[in-house]
Amino acid sequence: MLRRHDKAQSKGTFKIENTDRIFNPSRESTRLLAKAERIGPHAAALARELFSRLGRPGHRALYGLANLARHYPCADIEAVCARLLDAHCFSYAALKRALERKAASAAAKAQAANLTQSGSHIRELTEYQLFWEIHSQIFPKEDSDGNVYN
Repeated sequence: MLRRHDKAQSKGTFKIENTDRIFNPSRESTRLLAKAERIGPHAAALARELFSRLGRPGHRALYGLANLARHYPCADIEAVCARLLDAHCFSYAALKRALERKAASAAAKAQAANLTQSGSHIRELTEYQLFWEIHSQIFPKEDSDGNVYN
């Protein structure tokens, strides 16, 4: 037996001792780090941190980080990267989850802003009130036991 490594804690992760890691940056690593640099300084710092911690096996996280600009505004990516760096949380998955939550809340706010209480297709409140008064007289209320009352 040459080496024995600890078992990974979750699927898709690995544990290698730092002394066993071979630091061998490829041209692809340099290209991915430059692409993260174009997003902004915080994104570049997070990419460098990911690369220094994960090495070449972490290219998948670097690809993800570098391609986030296709789906999210660079300003949002920068803001989330800054928060993650301050919290010492160096994880692509955390970055992606935070961006998804931010996008979902922005979409919910936009949708809420489009709701209106008035318009040509909405009837007056008095019409709805009259409907329910008439409806409650025609159809008496029943409780869960089937007893009818007004």
